[in-house]
Amino acid sequence: MVPLAPGRIELTEAASKRWALVNEASLAWAVWDTDNALFHGETGETHLLSELPALLLQILAAGPRCEASLSAMAAEQCDAVPDGAWQRKIRQVLTELANLELVEPTNRASP
Repeated sequence: MVPLAPGRIELTEAASKRWALVNEASLAWAVWDTDNALFHGETGETHLLSELPALLLQILAAGPRCEASLSAMAAEQCDAVPDGAWQRKIRQVLTELANLELVEPTNRASP
C-alpha cells in the first residue's frame, strides 16, 4: 500500500472490504451532463466530482457495498474491465472519498 500524507486515512485490508456513505441525508446533488457537484451539509463543503467518484457515491446511496461489488458495478457502467488495475483505481477513489469524509469503511451488511 502506498503511504498516504499525514492526516490521511490509511485503509487496512479488513476495513476496505465494505463501504457506506457517511450520512446520505447531509448530501445534496447538482448534476449537469458530466459535471457533478455535491454539497456535504455536515462539513459545509461543496465538492466537484468527476464521473467515477459520483458513480461510486450513487451506487452507495442504495446501501453499503463490498469493494468487489462496487468495482464490478462501476466497471459495468463504465464499460471497463474489472481487472487488477481497475480494482486499484476503485480503491484509490474510495480512499479519496473517505478522506473527504463522504464514505467510510463499515461493518454494516451489503444489500
